[in-house]
Amino acid sequence: MVHYTSHGKCLFTLLVVVLGLCAWGQLAHAQRAPPRLWDGVTTEDPETAPTLSPACQSCPPGTFANTTTGNNCTTFDKQNICRDISGTCPYPEKTRTRYPSTYCQICPAGTYTNKTRSTTCAPCDAGKTSPSNASKCDLCPEGQIRRADWPTCQPCGDGTEPSKDHTECRACASETYSNKTTNHVCLPCPTPRYTSPDRSACLTCPPGHQSQDGDTCTPCPRGWVWSSTTGGCSACAAGTECVFAADPPYCARCGKCRPGSFSHAASNCTLCPPGRYEDQSGSSEPCKGCAHGDYQPASGATACAQCQEGYYCPNASSSLPCPSGRFCPPGSTTPLECSSLYEPDNSGCRPSIELIVIITVSCAVGFGALMIVGYLLYMKAERVSQRGQDTMPLRPPRDPVYGGL
Repeated sequence: MVHYTSHGKCLFTLLVVVLGLCAWGQLAHAQRAPPRLWDGVTTEDPETAPTLSPACQSCPPGTFANTTTGNNCTTFDKQNICRDISGTCPYPEKTRTRYPSTYCQICPAGTYTNKTRSTTCAPCDAGKTSPSNASKCDLCPEGQIRRADWPTCQPCGDGTEPSKDHTECRACASETYSNKTTNHVCLPCPTPRYTSPDRSACLTCPPGHQSQDGDTCTPCPRGWVWSSTTGGCSACAAGTECVFAADPPYCARCGKCRPGSFSHAASNCTLCPPGRYEDQSGSSEPCKGCAHGDYQPASGATACAQCQEGYYCPNASSSLPCPSGRFCPPGSTTPLECSSLYEPDNSGCRPSIELIVIITVSCAVGFGALMIVGYLLYMKAERVSQRGQDTMPLRPPRDPVYGGL
């Protein structure tokens, strides 16, 4: 830019007044040229601009006059124009002595131009912004908005997020939240947590509760245990049941079912019914049935007992006295009958008195008859022997035999 001395300025002014000369960038018959922005350049510096003749006019945008006597404005050639108001001025410092009133300006932040030979920078629309030296505007960054009268984008508050066009902040929907951590974008609360009333944070439900909708807390279902790590509830496994904390009462852990009981998943332990038993802890299967001839009348049993002598067990849960005329040994499921002439006792059948008499008499009669028959046979044998002796001839005596002595 040309700086004028006081003597030179006076001389220049005198020439303008006396000779009617115009300053560079001025055309005859123009008024005093105020500083202007043409094609991204300012034509004059108000501090150093010479006083112009009232007969001079400023050149229109995109043209210039480089003589003080010319009456025509010339269009900038490629070497002498700024390609873009946001571009770099093509004039080296040393060339400004020829065109001392010409230089380039960049568009400030929040404005832009995408045209060559621009004379103004356009402001960004609401919801958009730009850095300095920009040829377009972009949406405000995530979590921020900009209104038309705002110079820059501003972040939304906690519990809100930008609208789609980034012109206003809107409250987070149910089950979502936002804060600085989420960059003021509404996100769903991870199950089993829930959102605070102002939608600014995710909270953990109190012990024994969980959130399934992300908005409210509800008690854990029956048979479900609450975890302080996850803040939620999970079903107790089969063979276990809830062990409740005292204050406040909630399912704090899952414990094994005791012997005499069992459970399915997410349920309390159930006592074995009469007629069944369980001798192991943590059983997930229904209780075992009593063996044949055993019974168990109570619930929650760990074993069955054999049906006692003198009783019979029609089923595995009851024991009845053996009826009269029947007998019931240990393990009986039905009463047994004795044969005729026998009578029952606790362990079986025994001969009745009638049978004993019959046997005794029979034995006595049989023994007597046997004795008689035996005697008769003996007498008969004696008679036959005697008769034989009477009819047998006498035999002469035999001579003695000597041994040769």
